[in-house]
Amino acid sequence: MLTMASWYQSENWQGRLFRISQTAGRGRGLKKSVYDWGVVRCLIPTWEMVKGLRSGGITQQGFSEMYRHLLEQRRVEVSEWLALLSPDEDTTLLCHEREGEFCHRRLVADIVALERPDVRINLK
Repeated sequence: MLTMASWYQSENWQGRLFRISQTAGRGRGLKKSVYDWGVVRCLIPTWEMVKGLRSGGITQQGFSEMYRHLLEQRRVEVSEWLALLSPDEDTTLLCHEREGEFCHRRLVADIVALERPDVRINLK
């Protein structure tokens, strides 16, 4: 199963952990002993997109469109990552936004559902 979760809500984490956000380290306030994350770089939005969304200069819809376009530009890398997903292995993609907030995790979940319907998705 592929779980999409916030790094602040470790109770939602399953299996191997991968960061898909701009922050270079662990989430603020997390102890070093709590994390051992890989990184899926092809799923990380640009700083300009993140800053624009946070400042209000980019709407959620605008961010979504820009993110989909960015993933299309990274199509080779995204396809390679999708091919590595195993329907039998628990994996969690982590980013900053807490459960219930707008987040690109939902956009990634849409792509996985379309491209890899054999992989179950748990969206937090």
